Amino acid sequence: MASGFPKPSETNEYYWKYISLVDSDDIVTALEEQSQKLGRFYQAIPEGKRGYAYADGKWSIMGSILHVIDAERIFAYRLLRFARGDNAALPGFDQDAYMADINEGALDWNRLFDEWRSTRAATISLLKSIRPDQWDRRGTASGLEHTVRALAYMLAGHELHHYKIIEERYLD
Repeated sequence: MASGFPKPSETNEYYWKYISLVDSDDIVTALEEQSQKLGRFYQAIPEGKRGYAYADGKWSIMGSILHVIDAERIFAYRLLRFARGDNAALPGFDQDAYMADINEGALDWNRLFDEWRSTRAATISLLKSIRPDQWDRRGTASGLEHTVRALAYMLAGHELHHYKIIEERYLD
């Protein structure tokens, strides 16, 4: 059964910049299609561009993909907890602190791509296990309330957000 598209009441308005990028009422199908499209896109990035950052203080393309992987894991962990009825409030995460602990120059493209693909496959598998009644379950993360459905759409839209940035600012 399709998840259905989130309603505005399912999360904070901040996250709609991500959710609105997903054009589907079935998040599993959307993620499967996105995985195919973005997998081809990432593999087509020229080797010389992979370590490129468009400005000082900005992540490289590889750093951006690593950030997408980290965020997807965190969103998936949150939605798993909420789907299973765990109502404990979850802390936020500081993306800049996560990235400060990474040596972008030492990242290996093939390993990174495999990690991205594996993370996405695990997310899709998790979402396929969500029962219809679990999509509406709520929990608090980063001090804000979200449904399981909204978190699933956030992680898909978050990657689309970074895909657009890579396309517009990193690649000519």
